[in-house]
Amino acid sequence: MHEFGSGPIFDVGVYIGRFNPIHKGHQRTIEQMMFNHTINHSLLMIGSPNVNLSLRNLFTYKERRDFIKAIYPNIRIAPLPDQTSDEDWFSSLIDIIEISFPFYHNVNIYCGDIKDLEHFNYHDKATVKNYR
Repeated sequence: MHEFGSGPIFDVGVYIGRFNPIHKGHQRTIEQMMFNHTINHSLLMIGSPNVNLSLRNLFTYKERRDFIKAIYPNIRIAPLPDQTSDEDWFSSLIDIIEISFPFYHNVNIYCGDIKDLEHFNYHDKATVKNYR
C-alpha cells in the first residue's frame, strides 16, 4: 500500500486501461471498483492517450473518454500518457493519483495486464485487483 498526504485514511480505486473500445469486461470492473470505493473515491485512467490511430488504437483519447462518460457520466477520468520507461510511467501514475486524491489514502489498482500487476507488486506501491 502506498500512502499520500495527511488526514483521514480513505481507500481509493484506480482502474488503468486503454478502453479502446470500452467493453463489458471493462464495465464489470468499473462497477466493481465503484461498489468497493464509491464513485467519489474511484478514478479511471485512460492509457495511451497520446498515440496515433492504428489497428491497435482505433479511437482517440477524446472518443474513448466520451464513450465512457456516456455510460458513467459522473466518473473521474484522467489520461495516463505513455512514457519512455516503466519508471517514468509509474511516476506519472503516482503523480496523477496524488493530484486526484490529495488526501491520505490507500490505493487499490484495477487492471488486467499481468505485466502491470507484476510491476505494481514489485514496487509495493499499491494493492492490485485483477478482475479480468
